[in-house]
Amino acid sequence: MASNFQSAAYFATIASLALRRTDQASRMPDRHDSKGTPGAPGTGLSSDDANRLWEEFRAGGNPSGRDALDRLYRGLRRPLVAFCRLKGCDAELADEIAEDAFVRLIVRQPVAHRGFIPLLHKTAQNLLHDARRRSTMPAP
Repeated sequence: MASNFQSAAYFATIASLALRRTDQASRMPDRHDSKGTPGAPGTGLSSDDANRLWEEFRAGGNPSGRDALDRLYRGLRRPLVAFCRLKGCDAELADEIAEDAFVRLIVRQPVAHRGFIPLLHKTAQNLLHDARRRSTMPAP
């Protein structure tokens, strides 16, 4: 598989994700896919949509890969921040962990065997555990 990081455009996408701190997330109502599998709450992205977008990004088509990554980020950042807040993070740390989780997945591009949303949550949870180990932040 050819690396998606052969062009400066992908590096710029990663850098913009790491620095973006806006609330441009989609505010669409919850939606379920045809199998009844709920996506991330409040995003309008079903789990099948998230999986399809992730695979589209990994396939590496220049414009379509960036568009897929943008839709994933806009659709799943806010629910991921909420997930981190439920785990006991303050708002600033939750936002940092959400961004770091996306950046880690973009750089490593793992195969999402059980789906992209569980992979994203597990990555964020691991980053949260790392943050707790580095600080005196108590577990919930």
